[in-house]
Amino acid sequence: MKYNGPRFSGTLAGFYSELDDRRSVDFVNDGQGGVAEVTSIQSTRSYGIEATGSFYLTDALRLDGNVTFQDHKFTDFDSNAQFIGNELRRQPNLLFNTGVIYDDNRFDFAFFQTFVGNNFANDSNTVRLGSHNIARLDTGYTFSVMGAQTARIGFSVFNLFDSDGVTEGSPRQGVGQSEGEAFFVGRPILPRRYSVRLTYDF
Repeated sequence: MKYNGPRFSGTLAGFYSELDDRRSVDFVNDGQGGVAEVTSIQSTRSYGIEATGSFYLTDALRLDGNVTFQDHKFTDFDSNAQFIGNELRRQPNLLFNTGVIYDDNRFDFAFFQTFVGNNFANDSNTVRLGSHNIARLDTGYTFSVMGAQTARIGFSVFNLFDSDGVTEGSPRQGVGQSEGEAFFVGRPILPRRYSVRLTYDF
């Protein structure tokens, strides 16, 4: 469903998906200093809803947002029947973004926030990755250069609040990785990062 009005526009969609006999290939540690190729045939099912919305407070200022909720699981797993019913790796049940955007064709400002819900690092669901938020800030100033040509100088910050979080576990440990060990191998969110850009349109 879609709606488009003078100040608000939005969409709402439902989905259902099945993937049967999908070949999944992982490269995992073989315990002898090498890497082994591990192949499995999987079937999955997922359903959920997605919604988006934009609300114009003024002609230059708007609020944006989108949300996805899904329920997903393995319906078949040839190499290990115990994984049937488990959630898919690195697939959160809840994901949403919000944003505040201002643009008057000269000064622009945007603040975005992304929420990633709990998810599992592996097919065995033995490592739960906690939810996390990432905030981004972007602002700029556009000015005229030689008539119709314009330039924009911008400043942005990724991970504005320097949040902590883990986006995935170790793919080399496969289904054998577990929580509670002395060391955990994973990929964290990148720390706060600043950037300055100059864009020239001609």
